[in-house]
Amino acid sequence: MTAGRSILGRILGSNLRRHTATLLSGSGIALVVSLGLQPVLARLYAPSAFGVADAFVSIVALVLPFASLKYEDAIMIPENDDEAATILGLAFSIAVAVCLVLTLALPFREAIGTAVGSPELGRWLWLAPFAVLLYRVSELAELWTARAQRFRAASAATAARSVSTGAVRVAIGVQAPVHVSPLGLIVGFISGYAASLLVLVFGRLPRVLHLLKTRSARAMRAAAARFRRFPMFSMPSALLSSGAGRLPFLLLLFYFDESTVGLFGRAFTAVMVPLTLVGSAVSRSFFVHAAESSRQQTLDRVSGRVHDRMVMVAMLPAVTILVAGPQLFGVVFGNDWTIAGDFARVAMPWFALAGITSPLTRIFDVSERQRADFVASLLTFVAVTAGFVAGCLSGDAVRAILIGATAAAIARIAQLTLLLRIAGVPLTEAIAPYVRYALYATPLAALLVAGAASGSGAAVLFAALFGMAVYGLFCLRKLTA
Repeated sequence: MTAGRSILGRILGSNLRRHTATLLSGSGIALVVSLGLQPVLARLYAPSAFGVADAFVSIVALVLPFASLKYEDAIMIPENDDEAATILGLAFSIAVAVCLVLTLALPFREAIGTAVGSPELGRWLWLAPFAVLLYRVSELAELWTARAQRFRAASAATAARSVSTGAVRVAIGVQAPVHVSPLGLIVGFISGYAASLLVLVFGRLPRVLHLLKTRSARAMRAAAARFRRFPMFSMPSALLSSGAGRLPFLLLLFYFDESTVGLFGRAFTAVMVPLTLVGSAVSRSFFVHAAESSRQQTLDRVSGRVHDRMVMVAMLPAVTILVAGPQLFGVVFGNDWTIAGDFARVAMPWFALAGITSPLTRIFDVSERQRADFVASLLTFVAVTAGFVAGCLSGDAVRAILIGATAAAIARIAQLTLLLRIAGVPLTEAIAPYVRYALYATPLAALLVAGAASGSGAAVLFAALFGMAVYGLFCLRKLTA
């Protein structure tokens, strides 16, 4: 572990590298657990069950921006901890109030499910307010923990979330009668955030409760006014970003069926889980240090370093899926999931760019450029929605995802360009990582092509594992030389 952190330290630099390395240790456990259980879950649940669960998560994601009006994004900005605690109390109060309001929609849950094309979804929407509350409060606890630079606790919370989610899903899934039911998948999703919250507040609950109780209404109103640009611009921006990421699931459900959504969801999960876990770890550390760098006029160096590392991480799954996605999905998940590999292949540029861009969106927050954030998110939402609607009207699921993902990738390129420009990263420095890591990945691509040409699924799997291991070691050696 010490040697691993030393390597990561040399890669990332200063406190940012140390904190990111700590967070990545928890993300590494989460990654192993999540990816290791995916083949098991694919054999325990039907694609239609995954489709309903993915639609549930999509609805939760669309509601989340309202659950705090995005005031939590201001927690890192004040230098004074007392002011930051007031923002925390404000965001928590709003989250509780919004979730109470959500319960008023429960009588209409079956109508909502029918409207989006899945009556089965309506059966489980009564769990949505609990999911929204636990998700948002867990995120508030993570941000407060990151502000205090308690990165070990944040790392442990990430691992606990993945372990809890996986354990609950498997425990319920082994019961044969629920094979086609999304119950285990949905409850597992909720339990993961409950476990994360418990880890973050363990031993500190009395202090946290005292912190929240001592926030005066007057101070919270002052904080709400001081940081009003967050609900005015960041909240709509977050809503649009959630829509751009999750609306495709609901559109595929409306135009096609639950099984199509489930297959697309496995493609999304298999690729985005590694990118999201790494991106989340980098984002939490980057948020803290980007705020400091912004005040010290060194945001360009930190942002350029993070962008370079995210391109390095994204290049691995990108090359693998583009070359041998369908074969790998068939071997790992079973023949019924081969079409998910086709979905992953055509959507891969979008997935990769989304993973690269995600942690860098904190640049909008630390530079207080909420208007730019809103405009970028609006354009992304319009592009994704128009692309997926046009694609779905074709009547072919693969073509729908290809057209929608292409529009989404173009929008992500525009957003990433804007972010790096705000941070002051030169254009040549922004382009260089893509050329460099594509060249590093060329041997991996050649190995995968040879494996695919053999016609053996085992050969493709071996080529992917061996090639990715060699690529990873090569990158580590190159970056730490």
